[in-house]
Amino acid sequence: MFEVLIHSLQFHPILSTISYRFGDEFDRLNILTKHGGFLKPADVVAVNDFASIPSFTKVDMIIPTVQHTRPLIIPVRNLDGVRVVDILDALVTE
Repeated sequence: MFEVLIHSLQFHPILSTISYRFGDEFDRLNILTKHGGFLKPADVVAVNDFASIPSFTKVDMIIPTVQHTRPLIIPVRNLDGVRVVDILDALVTE
């Protein structure tokens, strides 16, 4: 296995503004604006940005759950580098 030591990792700030309830369709997913409104992912150019700096081809999202003792792990893959839209798609697919 190949491992790289990373001194600095930054996730895209849009990831902290996602409003989504598991089980809903993709069109129910919203991105909160700084003015308190919501936008659909199709209206936000930044969803095509890399999800992190540096970019990775594999990201495992670990989401704590209330009902279960184990967290929900959602794998996200993109050989060209995981983008914000890949993470949004993975949330909805899960």
